[in-house]
Amino acid sequence: MDLNPVYIYAPPFVMWSAGIRVLHQLCDQLNKNGIPAWLALHGPSSKDEVSLQLDTPVLNKETLQSHIRSGLKVIAIYPETILGNPLNAAVTITWMLNTPKLLGGEENFNSDFVYGFTKTLVGEYEDNGNFKADGSIFLPPLDIMEITKVVRKEDFSDPFKLLYCQKFRAFGGIPDLFPGKVIEVERFTSKAPSRAELLEMISRSEEVIVYENSTIVTEAEIIGTPVRCISNEWFISLLAENELGSEGVVWGISSPKADTSKSREKTLKAIELAMEKLSRQLVLENSKWQALANVKAITRTRLPQRSLISRHSLDRARLVFKSLGLIGVIRFGTRYLYRWFYKR
Repeated sequence: MDLNPVYIYAPPFVMWSAGIRVLHQLCDQLNKNGIPAWLALHGPSSKDEVSLQLDTPVLNKETLQSHIRSGLKVIAIYPETILGNPLNAAVTITWMLNTPKLLGGEENFNSDFVYGFTKTLVGEYEDNGNFKADGSIFLPPLDIMEITKVVRKEDFSDPFKLLYCQKFRAFGGIPDLFPGKVIEVERFTSKAPSRAELLEMISRSEEVIVYENSTIVTEAEIIGTPVRCISNEWFISLLAENELGSEGVVWGISSPKADTSKSREKTLKAIELAMEKLSRQLVLENSKWQALANVKAITRTRLPQRSLISRHSLDRARLVFKSLGLIGVIRFGTRYLYRWFYKR
């Protein structure tokens, strides 16, 4: 019997969003483990919708109709920001990539399965509402080969600190002042660095200062650049500390600079172990998804909408308004529109 297909509900691929990247990477990992998976892309179409380095076929009308004719039951994976079951799949899975409701969404999920991206997220979910999750599925949203090629070379002739606070600013936060030269990483302006430029900046900076969870923390750990975390109401812990550790990281403005002597070695080893675990875990979890799908009724699965203004974007706006108010909608809406026009 053919395996039931897995559809992953995701936006087009971008390098700067860990959440989007990891959804595409999960599709790739499922296919590499013999589990048939497709990306169900939603939102506006763009020039480069998938990564050429990943095995991520895009669901289209012909593939969907073929699955329906074959009597297959669709298994859908949604990030925590998605309401309900927009694909109308037989089996639904919520994968919490960030704290529920932080970026809009619900506190509890009615999906058949609920996983956290990390053990920390599972703990937050279960502690805040006495809900039960089905465990964590951790996949580092990184291209390890790309990062390990970068050599640490702090620029003593023009020392600077690198500041990252994208979501923090979107939530209305104002970063502290730091002595010396500080360069803030841009994401949605003409000053935004390319991927190569960003890694080069990390390698040359005195330290990376962050106000939120971001892959820039792990990238700096691997490169060997100290990381300084500044706690705030949206950021009190590293989401992947259980999985990757926190070598080379300090908390607080007044703390001494972090010791990075072992950060590269320990972080790379942790990533290696995480990927080994993931392969085994996906096969095991998929057996549970398939068993449930086989006893479910066939549903009339539908394709996602691919327009600028869609049911998805309106739902997101409503959830962001509920969590962050009108100012939050304006901030996130501006970034959404800029990203769409920029990508086109």
